[in-house]
Order: sequence, then structure tokens, then C-alpha cells
Amino acid sequence: MKKKIIFSARDVAAAYSIKNLISFFSKKKNYEIFLITTHPASKIFQTSKLNFEHKIIRDNISKKKLFNFLEKYLKKIKPSFVISGLSGFDKGIDEALIFVARKNNIISFSYQDFHGDVNEGYGKFPNYYLVTDKLASKLTFQRTKTKSFELGYLNYKEIPYDYVPKKIKSQKKILFCGQTLSFLKGYQRTIVITLNILKKILDNFIFIYRPHPNEKRSNLRKLSVKLKEQNVNFIFSFRRDLYKDLLDCDYVLSCYSSSILDLSYLRYKIGRKISSSISLMFDQEIKRYYKRTTNLKFNPFVKKGITKEITKKKNLQAILHNMVKNRFGENQFKNSKKIFKHSVKFCEKFYKFLNKLSNKP
Repeated sequence: MKKKIIFSARDVAAAYSIKNLISFFSKKKNYEIFLITTHPASKIFQTSKLNFEHKIIRDNISKKKLFNFLEKYLKKIKPSFVISGLSGFDKGIDEALIFVARKNNIISFSYQDFHGDVNEGYGKFPNYYLVTDKLASKLTFQRTKTKSFELGYLNYKEIPYDYVPKKIKSQKKILFCGQTLSFLKGYQRTIVITLNILKKILDNFIFIYRPHPNEKRSNLRKLSVKLKEQNVNFIFSFRRDLYKDLLDCDYVLSCYSSSILDLSYLRYKIGRKISSSISLMFDQEIKRYYKRTTNLKFNPFVKKGITKEITKKKNLQAILHNMVKNRFGENQFKNSKKIFKHSVKFCEKFYKFLNKLSNKP
């Protein structure tokens, strides 16, 4: 008899990790897959042909209706396990599923994209966290006293191998990967200060701002006004495929976006040096917010050597100058190759772990 797993996703980055886990388990004949998603993760699965049940829940559903649905759904499916993503800075379908699963004594897991990221949501942590590495496991246990299982990095997508990057030798393309930080004055301040330095270093460049899927259009309008004031050539990119934006550009900037990981995966799969990555963390307001929300005093991507971090404004010009001279690309390329190579092996270990758990009396 097949064992059943209910997966869930709300966050876009988490959706790709969950999608890759589902792809792995779909090939195992002893498991049956079920999926529950809400916006914006739903659209990641709607573009694919699925051979399993996919329930899409409105993102504005009331708590009462959401819990009633989950209670009935779990009683109907009778899963052996539930595996969720993490909903981000607030709570959603993932945290609700974990709560209802724990209440009904169903073994639960949450996949964590960012080191130490947890979400107590409705008052319950999962039985286990699925984490990227030993450092993430250690940080998660310190915060929650919850056990973890190491799965490696699963947040990757299909590579457009036949895509020819659109680059112009005379014009550098600088991609800024946005985050939902527009409510912080330091976010726009970081962009403006960085642009003013870049104008001193580069004669001809275009600034491409790629919004986060959850960024509000009103915030983008405000940013547009600010960018026009800087007298720089800029555009907003709303392309569906992040990888194409990453391949097209010469340099990637962000504060601490998970797009750093996407860039690293491209380096690993394509097998050559592409854009250098810089994390702009010199603004005190952003630093304080990062520490408060992640409980971290460092950036794991920096520790892995896949991005260069600027923590002091006085170092901004020197480091951006080195970026333009491509002095970070080689090391970032080498380090990117190290972090992705074991994910399939880890998934096989996890598969055996689930089989062992489900056979317990």
C-alpha cells in the first residue's frame, strides 16, 4: 500500500524547493503525492503538468476556513507525512498545515531555504526541519530545539541551456534583485548611494531592478521616481525567468536575496564564470532588521563564499571597483561548485529515513 505525503508552499523560493522534492518522490513507486498551495507559489506549479492532486487555496482565506479545510483534508487523505515550505515573514498555509498535522499526530517537516529561518506561525514547530547543511542544522536547533535532516540546496529551476545571453560590450548590465524591504527607508537609501558610486566607476551602464514577487506596485512607483532623480538609465524587469536575467547581466546586487543562490546554481550547472555577486549591507537600518528577523550576526551566503558583502559605507567604492574589475568571479565560481553536488544523495538518505519512520509501530 502506498504511503501518502501532503506538500505545501506559499513562498516562491520555497515553492521551487518543494517542487524539486516532489519531483524526487514522484519517481518512488511507494509514495502518493498531494499538494496544497496559495499565491504566489501556486503559479510555479500551474505552469507544469502535474500527475497528482493540487489544491489551490485563496491567500485571503480566513483562519477558521483554512483550519476547517485542513482538518477535513487530512482526515480524508490520511497522510503518513506532511512536508511544508516556510511562508516568509508572516504565517500562511505552511504554518497552518504544520499546526493541524501536529494536532493529529502526523509527522511533519518544513523545508528551510535560509539558514536558521523558522516560523512558529500558529504556535507549533514541525517535528523536523529539512535544512541545507550542518550550519543551518545547528542554528535551527539553537532557536527551536527541533531536530533537522540535511537535504542540501533544493532551490533550483530548469536551466535554459539554449539561451544566448543578451550582453552589450559597451554597456554593463547591473541587476538588482529586489526584496520586500521597501518599508525600510534604508532600502531605497542603499540603492541610491550605490548608484551614485557606480556613476563614478562606470561610464555606461543600465540599472535593472527585478522586483520581488510580493513587492507592491506603489513601492515600485516610488522607486521609479527616485531612480529618475539619479539621472541613470534604468528599467524594471518583470520576466518570469530569473535565470535569464541573471545570465544577461554583468553584476548582481542585492541586500541578502536568495537570488545569490540562484546565481550560484547557474555557475555550478553551466560550469563557467558568470556575473559577480555583491551583498549591500552597509545601512544600519537594514542590518538591524536582518539581525532581528533572522537571529543571525552573519550572512550564510558570505560564509559560503558565493557573494561579497559590503558592511561599511566607506568600503563601497573600493569593493564596487573590484567588482567591475571582475576580482570576485573566480572564487565565487569555485565555491558555487561545492555546495550543490550532494543534493540527490541527501534526498536518497531522506527517502530511506521516511521509510524507516513509516515502518515504526
